[in-house]
Amino acid sequence: RRRVGGLRGPVVRPLGAVRVVERRGGVERATLRFGVDRAYLDAAGYAPEDLTVYRYDGREWSERGVEVVSRSDERVFLDAGTPGFSTFVVAAAVSDLRVTDADLRTTTVDPGGRATVTAEVTNAGDAPGARTVALTLDGESVAERRIDLEPGESTTLSFRADPSSAGTYDVRVGSADAGRLVVEGSEPDTGGDEGTPGEVG
Repeated sequence: RRRVGGLRGPVVRPLGAVRVVERRGGVERATLRFGVDRAYLDAAGYAPEDLTVYRYDGREWSERGVEVVSRSDERVFLDAGTPGFSTFVVAAAVSDLRVTDADLRTTTVDPGGRATVTAEVTNAGDAPGARTVALTLDGESVAERRIDLEPGESTTLSFRADPSSAGTYDVRVGSADAGRLVVEGSEPDTGGDEGTPGEVG
């Protein structure tokens, strides 16, 4: 998992931070309430259930978790328990759909022939996500698939590449390199001798 804004662990996107300072005495346990703008969540595509809170104790971040306690048309209110005051970050778990592997099953075809390309796509994030995955030949998109994956879910996609011109093509699915496809020979002759009227060739 990647590190985002100093937070280690789940794939998250920080939305805002606040520092709470103890003025007198020590606080062993407290409940903090945060309000998040609904319009912002809707525009960013986050659900209230995607939100969480992290606390920094001076050495490392720890996830405190949240409970959605109330909602209005304007704001969502979250409660988070904490063993003491410190710096807190409200964050959203996000999807992280990535092509982890791509394979070109056939590396040589004739013009007009078809080569099968497979790719493994995984959601390495902590929220459901959707993505359009493209098959490209020499950087040009020739086929697309739209997928939806739950956190931790993987799927295998299959594409067919059928370039009509002879040559060598770099094949990729998303950012994953599938290899090089060689199209041999010349293009099929679709014209030819028309012959005489009434002749069946």
